[in-house]
Amino acid sequence: MPESFEDKSQDVAVLSPTENILGIPNKYFLGAGSLGFIVAVVVHWAFGAALGSFLLYSLYILHANDPQALDIWVAKIRSGVNRWLAGNYKRRRIIIFTLERND
Repeated sequence: MPESFEDKSQDVAVLSPTENILGIPNKYFLGAGSLGFIVAVVVHWAFGAALGSFLLYSLYILHANDPQALDIWVAKIRSGVNRWLAGNYKRRRIIIFTLERND
């Protein structure tokens, strides 16, 4: 029996379903909330609340249309390829001509 697209997509982390809190993936929501809480305890409660609110709002805006948007960027940054590639790339040979003067 052939595998369905859903079965094959489980191997690709970006295509796998994620659990969200308010439209933000759990790991980012909990990370931003924890960072805000730690800063509130260590530095000042107002600064921690402002930082946590800013991070959560930014993550909410980023993930509004695509819950896995940040995962794609993180995977791209961590990959060994430093640019987006499409198709085959053929190396070109560069020839430089110089003129010599005989004075």
